[in-house]
Amino acid sequence: MRDKLIKALLAHAQGDIQKHLANVEVYLSNPAGIGEHSNVVEAIEQELNEIAKYQDQIENMMSSIDFDWHYLEDVTYAVNGENNDPKRVEFPDAKGSQGFAHMFYHKPDGVDIVSKHHLFILPLLLSFVEEDNFELIRIKGGLLLPTGVGYNMPHIDLVAPHKVGLYYVNESDGDTVFFNKDNQVEKRIQPEKGSVVIFDGATYHASSCPLYHNKRMVINFNYV
Repeated sequence: MRDKLIKALLAHAQGDIQKHLANVEVYLSNPAGIGEHSNVVEAIEQELNEIAKYQDQIENMMSSIDFDWHYLEDVTYAVNGENNDPKRVEFPDAKGSQGFAHMFYHKPDGVDIVSKHHLFILPLLLSFVEEDNFELIRIKGGLLLPTGVGYNMPHIDLVAPHKVGLYYVNESDGDTVFFNKDNQVEKRIQPEKGSVVIFDGATYHASSCPLYHNKRMVINFNYV
């Protein structure tokens, strides 16, 4: 899978974030060189600026009028019957929120669903997946508006074993809430633009609508 993605990225002009991340890693792995050559610090700053530029491009793309968002009556798909997890009844304090989704990539029943924007965001996946052999299952964008308080319905994305990489597209509030096996809140993570949270797909988690920002955008990567 990695080889296929890399070949696709080579044909895509915006797919160079991995190069900049790799350059930073090289610089930081040679601390002596940084001390001896002051221009290395400038080089690191330049690489980080390129990464920040890419993060801005992703946010601008997903905020554009040309980017197609699809309305969801419940962002956890419960209303449409697509998420019939019986454990949902164990979270009486949770609520369902309206929101929007964009499917960058999905492969249900062997049929590829591919957005025209998927090549643009694939470098994100390669920037945090360390395994050489992995299978991409789904990439989905999510948009929440300030429509309520509290956290949304805790859920898992897929029944089959998988990992989740959750990328925060913009600066916002609206924590991602994680639950332990006793259905108690174990941890909260506040969105920070450009950051990624990686966790086991069997972990129940929930999004929260923003209160102090006009939107909360994420990209959810599911892979094995």
